[in-house]
Amino acid sequence: MQSSKVKKVLSDSVLLILLIALIILFSIMSDKFFTQINLTNILVQNVHVAVCATAVLLLMISGSVDLSVGYQVSCTAVLCAMMIAKFKINPVVSILAAGAGNRAEPFERTFGQDTQSALHDHHTGHHGSFPGHFLSDVPVENLL
Repeated sequence: MQSSKVKKVLSDSVLLILLIALIILFSIMSDKFFTQINLTNILVQNVHVAVCATAVLLLMISGSVDLSVGYQVSCTAVLCAMMIAKFKINPVVSILAAGAGNRAEPFERTFGQDTQSALHDHHTGHHGSFPGHFLSDVPVENLL
């Protein structure tokens, strides 16, 4: 009975244990890893991940699901950059305008992520990781 409780606790906290082990390992490997400057640098460079994770956490707590968070962030960033660079719109106004377009139910946004991906690809010139001929022989009816 006791060993099953220990196994349960270990399996539930394996990621935390791994994180602590990696912090200890990298601290041993470099004396500059566990410094205030490096930790601040790590937090500053990953603040967008924390913001997205917080938004997804709130959706999951409410019982919804939204798989399009990455596309939302990417599409909003591209739209903001275009409005600022091409049209010389105030950055605050461009952020509000780009964010205002994301008013749909999470489930609907998940299905709409393909459209956002296409917009992102069109404006950035990036066309995914598949070769161009990947779906060329598939009839359009089958894709829908």
